[in-house]
Amino acid sequence: MKDINATHRLDIGLLFAIWMLIIAVLVFTLASPALAGILLGTEAYTGTVYEIDTETGFATALTETEEVGSSFSPNGNAWDATSQRFYYTTIPASGFSNLYFLTLSSSETVLSGQLLGRAPDAAFYDDAFYYIDSGTDNLRRVSIDAEGQIIQDSHIKNLVGGTYGWGFGDIEISDDGLLIVMGGQTDSSNNELFLYDLIADDIVSKFTVDRALQISFGSDGVLYGVSTNNKLYSIDLTSGLNTEIVDVTGNYYNITDLARSPYSSAVPLPGAFLLLGSGLLAGLWMFRNSSRQRLS
Repeated sequence: MKDINATHRLDIGLLFAIWMLIIAVLVFTLASPALAGILLGTEAYTGTVYEIDTETGFATALTETEEVGSSFSPNGNAWDATSQRFYYTTIPASGFSNLYFLTLSSSETVLSGQLLGRAPDAAFYDDAFYYIDSGTDNLRRVSIDAEGQIIQDSHIKNLVGGTYGWGFGDIEISDDGLLIVMGGQTDSSNNELFLYDLIADDIVSKFTVDRALQISFGSDGVLYGVSTNNKLYSIDLTSGLNTEIVDVTGNYYNITDLARSPYSSAVPLPGAFLLLGSGLLAGLWMFRNSSRQRLS
């Protein structure tokens, strides 16, 4: 004769095991912090490369460049995700910029070559290094070989019709070819944000903004900017509005430029791991006992 009480106990055990697993997964998900954007930034005078957490603003030193003692270098930062190289430029008192690269696991700096302009602003896109020659509107594309050496530095176009007297503070390029330019005419107090479609070869939008910023996408896909007084902002590409988030903190002088980061700060809290593990163990224990009761 079938034991109704045993079957009832079995059903309760299975339900309890399932509910424990569901609760553990839910709490694990909620207890895990949201992705905080991470940026790379370089420091004047020391040449240090920092990892900047956009949620806390804390800057953690990663490695060193060979640019020590300069208030403008290193600059022209750009991260190449394909080669996993961090590129940067020097801004000499006169003459053209040199392009260097290093890996974040090493402080060994490698010279890529000399550019045909001065590059305080840069971005990496479509396996090439892009920059705007300082004091001009000349957008240039630098092709680079597998060893990180310059193949060719080519003029692409004049962004504002060849008008000189422009100061472009920084640029960034989205994965789909949107060139984002922070700058303005040097004889004007207005700061402007340009959105230029490199594929369609056309200006998409232009906004007057409150301040000039060094800009870069974070590891979370948000466009960020840092000011000369080390305040971090998020930038809305639909309006040009920049919103202050946090002060960049740490032992540094000032951030000369930003770049994308290969890192992410999405690490679940230890308590979430503990709870998930407890839920799994409880569920397995109840299922095992229920199975034994079914066999008996």
